[in-house]
Amino acid sequence: MKKTLPAALVALAMTTPAALASETPSVAPDVADMPQVLRDIGLQVEGRRNDDDGIVEVWGTLPDGTRVEVHYSQRGVEDIEVRGRHATLPLEIIDNFVTEAAEIYPVLSHITRLTQIDQDDDGEVEMEGWTVDGRKVKAEFDRSGRLLDFERN
Repeated sequence: MKKTLPAALVALAMTTPAALASETPSVAPDVADMPQVLRDIGLQVEGRRNDDDGIVEVWGTLPDGTRVEVHYSQRGVEDIEVRGRHATLPLEIIDNFVTEAAEIYPVLSHITRLTQIDQDDDGEVEMEGWTVDGRKVKAEFDRSGRLLDFERN
């Protein structure tokens, strides 16, 4: 009995929360390289995949339950898109891609539901969304933040 008691105590010690935590991989290192804009909108990462070109794909939810899929690299966010019929990105995110866009371009106030943002290698940004009356909108900006095109369909 004396020989098994120490072994049982060691086994019990290995199942304490502290011991289990040291063995359980943390999600934090997987998202440590995540761009700040994604942390700012409160993205809770549920999955992650890396491709051979250095592109990281993450998916998860925003605090309001909106499902989001994002691709990013060391250069930053390449695209962010919501999933779901009435889903929207927070409109404040626009300034992370085009500084002071809403103040400079009042036409952007027509966007009431932002569904996608793409940024290409040249720094050009394209945003898609919907107006309050259900019309699809697309805005395109050059790398300096100048509005190139605004379409309402």
